[in-house]
Amino acid sequence: MAAVRTARSTRTITAGLVLAGTVLLPLIIATLALGRLQGIFGSLWSCVLLIVTAQMALGAAWWLSMRRHPVSSPIQFVDATIHHLLKIRSLRRLLRLVTHALVRAFGAAHATLFLEEARTKTYRLAATHGPGKPPAVQQLDPSSLVILWLLEHRRALRARECPSGPEPQQAHHATDGKKNQASPQRRLGWVLQNLHADLVVPIFRGRHLAGFVAVGPKISGRPYSAAEVAVLSQLARSSAIALDNTRRLEELETAADKLSSTRTLLVEQQRLADAGKLAMGLAHEIRNPLTGIKTFTEFLEEKYDDPEFRKDLVRIIPAEVARITRIVQSLSDFAKPPLLKLQAVDMQQVLADTVSLLSNECLKRNVHVTRQLDSEPVYLTADPAALKQAFLNLCLNALDAMEKGGTLSVSSQLEETVAVIRISDTGSGIPPEHLATLFDPFFTTKQTGMGLGLAVVKQLVNQHLGTITVDSNVGYGTTFEIRLPHAVRLKSAQGIQSPGYGATASEPHRLATPIRVLVVDDEPKILEFLRERFEMLGARVRTVASGENALALLAQEPQELVVLDLKLPNVDGFDVLKRIKSHHPTTAVVVVTGMYDDQIDAFVRSLGALACIHKPLDLPRLQEVAYQVAARSCPPAAV
Repeated sequence: MAAVRTARSTRTITAGLVLAGTVLLPLIIATLALGRLQGIFGSLWSCVLLIVTAQMALGAAWWLSMRRHPVSSPIQFVDATIHHLLKIRSLRRLLRLVTHALVRAFGAAHATLFLEEARTKTYRLAATHGPGKPPAVQQLDPSSLVILWLLEHRRALRARECPSGPEPQQAHHATDGKKNQASPQRRLGWVLQNLHADLVVPIFRGRHLAGFVAVGPKISGRPYSAAEVAVLSQLARSSAIALDNTRRLEELETAADKLSSTRTLLVEQQRLADAGKLAMGLAHEIRNPLTGIKTFTEFLEEKYDDPEFRKDLVRIIPAEVARITRIVQSLSDFAKPPLLKLQAVDMQQVLADTVSLLSNECLKRNVHVTRQLDSEPVYLTADPAALKQAFLNLCLNALDAMEKGGTLSVSSQLEETVAVIRISDTGSGIPPEHLATLFDPFFTTKQTGMGLGLAVVKQLVNQHLGTITVDSNVGYGTTFEIRLPHAVRLKSAQGIQSPGYGATASEPHRLATPIRVLVVDDEPKILEFLRERFEMLGARVRTVASGENALALLAQEPQELVVLDLKLPNVDGFDVLKRIKSHHPTTAVVVVTGMYDDQIDAFVRSLGALACIHKPLDLPRLQEVAYQVAARSCPPAAV
């Protein structure tokens, strides 16, 4: 209590000095000037002026006092705190807000929060604030008289309800039997004294006591009114809800962190499991040819003079070594697939070409082929060789499943912007227990083969951002469905061109004047195709496959038009474009890209590109640009 009285005295003295200074200073100045004022205004008006000055000084003092210690209802302040309380998601901020709000609203010497610890079921000091002396105890057991009283009465406990008086010093050193001689109410009062509390407000969560607030006496010395106790009880109930919310949020965050850690661990375990499967599969595949090689080496010394043995040795060992080489190469290709060479591809043409490759094999195996292809070309950006490999692997699997003949069905269709390819057979089907591991490396039910075929198919489909699913009925057959995004149906009248696939464009008109055109692309087919098209226009065409060669050629032979692919080895197309426009600002540059992105279009135009054309190539647009460049290069007509 000494600390409380000291704090109250300090606050009173400070307020008195501020008030005295604010009131007396103008009065002193007015009094000193009274003689001069009487000579100017007369005695009566000088007194009136002095009174007005004093009133103004009192008003200024009241305003300053209000600014320093604003008068607001504690109940209103606590209501505002409760409203803000439910928005807080941090336990530390929540505890700080409650203790600070109690001290500020009621002028309490201190406000201390005790919360139950879930592990030990004890009530530990969680937060305290105030100028007064904090509680002398840091922890209370569930058997403490305060805890038992709050559980029994379920309301706030006032210190005046317990007998006052200091706790006897000998009680600290007395035996438990002597301590228990005091009445429960007196022992309860001693606990409140150790808490330095004038009021203890419980925090209940349902029927469970989650904690309590120990509020010290007011610095003013006034008791807590019934209305203030009711407001404190309401604050405690709201604190229980807020505490529950923050703890649940912390539990969710902890669970999310554990889930993330578990997921990382599972991914790592899955990676190790996949590596183990690959190693086991590789060992199994290599063991068979090694067995043959080992057998020959064991009999080498004994049967070396046997001509038949040497003949078999020369024939079998190289074949088995080649087999091991193929296994290792296949695994290497699967582990590190080659980069796709994307271009505009007529998906149906690739599918038809794949089926044509198997026509003789289908005749040998008595397999009938049915095709259901779209009547018009369906284009998408893909690697035609990769697509053909995926389709071929699925068709070969279908043929292997039809040992006694059957029907191989191949179909394709366009669903909005998704190309859907289905390859079906009427073979033996796949058992349900094998469907989950069907695409795993080295999984196979065949007597021959490495089990990488379907794993490679799934990998190629994933590289094209597609999906592959399987539907199979034992004894009836299997259907594989591939879905590839970003497809579009094009009519032949549109004149859209794709190197190696699709229809040719209409015969163009020749340029008004020959221009020099440089085509920069790392795809030989595109280089050859664009060379032919520009030469048909009457242009003089040079082709290079890299950005370095393009810059070197431009330094020797200036060009009117450069057709530049963005995806180039070593130096990318963006850098090449910057250098061309920096050293040859009058050279027109047309950017060609397979990426459909408005930001890329805007960026290359900001670098000085005349146009940005997407693959599959829009030949009419490319020819239009060539005509513009030629018209710009025409010499002026003689007057």
